[in-house]
Amino acid sequence: MRETTVLDFSLIDQFRGIKSSSLLASINGIVYLQCSNNSKFLLNPITAELLTLPPLVGFENLCGPSQSYVFFLQHQFSHGFGVSVTGVYKVVQIHNQTGFMDPPRVHVYTLGVGTGDWRRLQPPPLGHYRIACANGISFDSDIYWILQGGDHRVLKFTMDTESFDLIDGPMEYDKCVARLGVLNGKLCVILSGLNRYLVTVLDGCAWSEYASCEFEYGFVPTLTNTK
Repeated sequence: MRETTVLDFSLIDQFRGIKSSSLLASINGIVYLQCSNNSKFLLNPITAELLTLPPLVGFENLCGPSQSYVFFLQHQFSHGFGVSVTGVYKVVQIHNQTGFMDPPRVHVYTLGVGTGDWRRLQPPPLGHYRIACANGISFDSDIYWILQGGDHRVLKFTMDTESFDLIDGPMEYDKCVARLGVLNGKLCVILSGLNRYLVTVLDGCAWSEYASCEFEYGFVPTLTNTK
């Protein structure tokens, strides 16, 4: 049996006095954490290596524990963490501003390259869409986020060029709650709503149904593979 090593966070200086932390993203065994004091870390649990990300200037007080629920609704953040084709790790932070039509503010932090500071990028061409609160999914050297607004779409961030593109979502998307994931080496969207679960995968530029089920409340649904 393989030996299990338990990492005691209380022994790490940067985590002392912190009440809680949340997982924002992970890639290749490295986890991206945000703590209750709004500090952010990249941690390798196997080697116990820890990198403290610098605070983003102008955003230091936006996520403090004293802020109200209304404040959080007005200043929603989405995060992403991935590695490019050339092996460069990058952290992305997207700030959805108060006004629904205001473009988000996007910053990227590159590990081991440059000045070690956050860089501001051009906002994605969202139009009337808005990035959902859910954090991004890293897949195939890119990062993806779910978008909200009408016929919902998926936002793609290309790591090497640091550019954004919009991808059409599944047709049923606008009627359901959507979650991104990776299934059998393909990007997938899990849709739930109207007493139905639907799993769709992205084949090239088109979405195809992978599995689905219908259910009544109070009963455990069983997915049926349509492939």
